[in-house]
This record gives sequence, C-alpha cells and structure tokens, in this order.
Amino acid sequence: MQKSGSNLCKYGLMLVLLVAFLLRMQPVMNAPILQNEGILLTIAAELNSGKLLYRDLFWEQMPALPVALAPLFKAFSGHTLWVSRVVSVFISMLSICMVFRLATELAARSQLVLARYRPVAGLIAAALLAFSPVAIVWSRHSNPEQVGLLFSLASIYYVVYGESNRHWLLWATAGLFTGLAMLFSYAAILPILALGLFGAYQLARYRDWYLLRGMLAFGTGAALTLIPVFIVIGASHVTGDFLQLFSTLNLRMDPAQRLTTNLEAAAEWLILWPVIIPGIAMLFRKQNERNALRFILFVWLGLEVGFLFLHKNIDFGLADFSVLLLPITVLLPILAGGGCALLFSQSSKRGQKMRWVPLTLLVLIGLALPMEHLAQQVEAVSLVQPNRLEEQQIGAILNSLSSPTEPILVLGNAGFHIESDRSVTGRFFHLPDNLGTSLLRYTADSELVAAVSHQRPELLLISDSYKERISPIVHEKIAESWAPMMRFDYAYQGGATLYLPQDYVSPIANRIEVNHKFENEIGLIEYAIVSLTPDAILVETHWESLEKADESYWVDIDLLNKNQQVVGQTAFHPLISSRLNGDTVSNVQIIAVEHREQVHELHLQLMGEKTGKQIELLDGMGRFLSLPVTP
Repeated sequence: MQKSGSNLCKYGLMLVLLVAFLLRMQPVMNAPILQNEGILLTIAAELNSGKLLYRDLFWEQMPALPVALAPLFKAFSGHTLWVSRVVSVFISMLSICMVFRLATELAARSQLVLARYRPVAGLIAAALLAFSPVAIVWSRHSNPEQVGLLFSLASIYYVVYGESNRHWLLWATAGLFTGLAMLFSYAAILPILALGLFGAYQLARYRDWYLLRGMLAFGTGAALTLIPVFIVIGASHVTGDFLQLFSTLNLRMDPAQRLTTNLEAAAEWLILWPVIIPGIAMLFRKQNERNALRFILFVWLGLEVGFLFLHKNIDFGLADFSVLLLPITVLLPILAGGGCALLFSQSSKRGQKMRWVPLTLLVLIGLALPMEHLAQQVEAVSLVQPNRLEEQQIGAILNSLSSPTEPILVLGNAGFHIESDRSVTGRFFHLPDNLGTSLLRYTADSELVAAVSHQRPELLLISDSYKERISPIVHEKIAESWAPMMRFDYAYQGGATLYLPQDYVSPIANRIEVNHKFENEIGLIEYAIVSLTPDAILVETHWESLEKADESYWVDIDLLNKNQQVVGQTAFHPLISSRLNGDTVSNVQIIAVEHREQVHELHLQLMGEKTGKQIELLDGMGRFLSLPVTP
C-alpha cells in the first residue's frame, strides 16, 4: 500500500511537471524583455567579442550567469532570447523537483508523519510552486536570482544529508553548491547565513565536534568554487571595478517606511494560498527529534521576510520587484507540504477517517484559489510592465532608420536594442543607479562623451529614467550634435526620446519628392511610407526650415482611405526643432493601421509645442493638401 501511494505521488509529480512546463513555455517568447534581463543578455553576447566584465561592461551582479550564457549564445548564434529563456524554464523545472525532494525529506525526518504521507508532502509542495503566478512569471525571464536559489536549495539538501550521514564529502558538495549560488546571485548570502546559524546552534547545543569537521569541509568546498573565479577577476585587472560596483549594491533599504501597507499586501498574498497557513502552523508543533532541515528552512524564511520588509521597493503583485518574493514562494510550499503531511498523519492516527474530507478540501481549495489569478497571468504572459509590443515597434523604428552594420547607442532598457537586433557602442547601454557615487563615474563620463561626439553611432535612444544618470557635460555634448526627433510614451522607464544626428541621412529608399510649405516657415521636401508589421507602418518626412521658426512643432499625421476616412493616426511624437534655421531634418513615426492596403493618402498638420498653434499643408493656391501614398 505504501509503495503504491509512493508511485501514485511520483506519477502526480510527472503530471505537475508537465503542466508547469506548458504554463511556462507556451507564451515564453511573448513576454517582454525586462531591463535587467536585457542588460544580462547583452553582456553575455558582448563577452564573446572579448570584452571583460566590470572593466568593459557595467554589471552590478555576480559574474556567473552572463559567463555561463556566453558560450550558449555563441553555439546558437541569432537565438539569444530563445536560448536564455529555455534555460530559465529548465532551471524553474529543476527547482520544482528540488522542492518536491526537500518537502518529502522534511516529512521523512519527522517522527509524527506516517511513511505513506511523506511523498504527499512533496507533491503538495511541488504543486504549490508549479502553479504560483510569481514563480511562473519569473521563470520566463533570465535572472540570476532563480539560478542562485536552485543552488541554495541543493546546498541545504547536502548539508542535511551530511549532518545525518556524518560524511565530509556531502558537506564539501554542499559547499560547492553554496559557492555556485553566491557566484550567480549575492542574494544567496541569506541561505548561507541560515546555514551558519544552524552550525553555530548545533555546536552550542549538542557539542557535536564532528559537525565542526563537516563545516570545515563545507568551507573548503565553497572556497574551491569561489577562489578560482576571483583569481581570474584579479588577473584580468578588473578587481577595482568589481569591488566598487559590488560594494555599492543598490539594495534600496528603507526600514519600516511602508510597514502597514506592506503587511496588508502580504496578507492578501497569503490569502491566495490558505493551505500554507495551517500547514506551517502544524510544523511549529513541538517534536522530539533533531530536525536540521526544519531549523534551516525556518531560519532562512525568517531572514527572507526580514529582508523583504526592509526593502524599499517590495512588491507583492507582479511588477519588477516581485522577484524578491521568489525565495519565499519556494520556502513556503516546502513547509506547507510538510505541515499538510503532518495533518494527514495525525488524523489517521486517531482513527477519524472522516477528517480526511475537510483536510483534502483544504488542500484542494489551497490549490484552486490562485487559479483565477494564475489564469489572468497566463493570458497576460508578462509582468505589468513593460509592453513587449511597444519594444518591438521601437526596435523596428531603429532598424528602419539605421543600416544593419552600424551600431546604435541605447541608454535605457536594453530590450530596445535587442529587438532591433543590433550591437551597442561600448558599455554604455546600461548606466547603473549607483554610478553617480562610483569611482567609475569619471571613466564613464569621458568614454560616453567620446561615444556621442567623436565615435558617434547612427542613432541615440535615451529613456527618461536614465537622463538623471547622465552628467551635465554629457548632456551638453548631446545637445551640440544631436536633435530630438521622436518621443515614445514608454511607461516602463518614464518614456524615451530618439535622437538623430543633426546631419542625419536616412537609409530609407523610394521617397516621394515634393515641394510644399507650411505658412512660409517650414517646407516639406519628401516623404516615405514603409510597412513594418501587418498592423503598423512607418512614415518618414523630410523637412527644411525656410526661415527661423518661432517655436518647435509636433508632426501630426492622419492616414486616409479612398473615401477620405481616417484609418490610422499618429501614435508617437516626432519633433521639428526651433533651432533649425535654413537647415533640413528628417522625422519618423509609427502609425497603427489594420490593413496597409487601405492607406491612400497622408494628411499632415503641425502643432506648436508650446502655443498649440496648428498649421496645415497648403498648395500653391493656398488650398489644403493631402499627400498620395504609392502601393
């Protein structure tokens, strides 16, 4: 009977893994490229060109993940995003398996849990993690936290076996996994601290000096992992940059500033998983065994909760900082699985078989309540922000306005340049928050000034969130040689502005030459229309200032069909600058339209940036004109 129940749980685990895999893989390529993910993917790709972390590439995290991804990107050239996300899903599936194993082991080490219910603990824990919206969302994005978490769980697993089997090799293996966890994510410091507290407590209470030998083996294993990496960093002469960035990690600590709000959000989050609360409550029941695993998990959970409520940007929803919830979404299912197995065992021991009914209902409700939340996330396939469609459209614009072999400079979300399938100039696609207080600030300023002046790329894209990170001298150099040509309402980073060189020459062919003017101030020289996607087109207009303009103008365009009906309107905001005086400038914008073939004419209008003054295109007789569109 016991063996049959164990096999049933294994089949249940296989089903959970299959469903979890489908939930993660089906929409994986539609999820947006997050800022840190874009930075990671770009750095991993740049490493293949001979650049060094911390010296040539700003990276505020530990080095292992970009270094591990680099050879995969080289082997599967052209499939960067796909490879990285498949790896992320694979790591997520391994985490579910590890949670199953640890929850089963937690139940097995309790004298109060019957043997036949131990696999049940693992199955409940695996299902809770597999169907967690937070875990699903973050499994679709490359992030070092998820990999570090997996290795931390593996380390704890081997520590527990090393403590019970009294074998130094198991302790050394745990140390190796701990070193790997730390190389992937500095967040691994919390489980390492939990292991240290466990060792100190066991030594103080049980005077088990064999444990001291095990801890020495653990430290040796960790050193074997970490020391070679730091030797390589030192030999590459990037130690200073690494220590400077690492020492000013932007953890955004802000103790108890929003304690009441955060507690309310945490309560709502836990209500979605009611099976967790009684499951963990049962684990607090006094037991007369030396359960190392339970001690480590509870200490780690306490440290994670404490860190979470110290973090200024805590988020119990599904926005960027919900990644901080990943350790808790892993630990709670393990403890809840063990607690539920204990509940089932206590019911069976008392012979009250009918108590199976409410307990089973409790577990089923605990799994079913989040399903509506989960279904919404499967439908949305992404975090609240950013918007992948917007990134793809912006990437298409960058592609249309620059030649494929030339670099562009993106100061903002690196997803833009990934969507345009283009390289970046130098290392300055990413400026970390802490750069203003870093000794690298001066190097960054000098190299960025060179990038926007002497080594000028074809296009410059700056998000609003990055403008404050750029020093005044860099802003001055940008103003000298670049003109703002398009404004994107990209909410994820407060919007973004596209700059073109003041002597920009567009690569778009097949322009239609015209000679029309707007109230003797600004003349339209030529225009072009280019299909980007089935539901979006690019319109480029080429202007000259006939005299000094009184102000800058936004370009507003309507697309008309043969019946003079509007089928598409301006979505973004290209700008004709008032600085022009007898010069020419190109402007571009994307317009959504259901069917490209419906577009028959363009109707242009200029609107004053400050006064709101509207002027329209006139022909030689002073009549309003619409421009024809070629098929």
